[in-house]
Amino acid sequence: LEAPRPSILETSKVIQARYATARGVVTAVQDRTVTLISEGDTLSIPLATDAELFVLILPQGKTGEVAKQDMKEITLSDVKVGDETVVRLELGENGAFNGISLTILP
Repeated sequence: LEAPRPSILETSKVIQARYATARGVVTAVQDRTVTLISEGDTLSIPLATDAELFVLILPQGKTGEVAKQDMKEITLSDVKVGDETVVRLELGENGAFNGISLTILP
């Protein structure tokens, strides 16, 4: 029996954080993968099956911190090309990022 190999998260001296944020405009949605573009840089992000999906709805004139009531749950079919989004990423055991939440911005 072979001992389990430690994950990249346990052994890497390079990885500084397990979580990251991506922000950009949706250029494609295929299966559970969302592709974003920002300043000419493109990134395709696979979304976890349990990823939380929201649209941010701010009352007119509201600024400052976002409250839970400003977020409305949506489904992946609500995410459209042209939507400005923020995706929270988690580095997986295999060294690849997965989207764990996506929010459409106003």
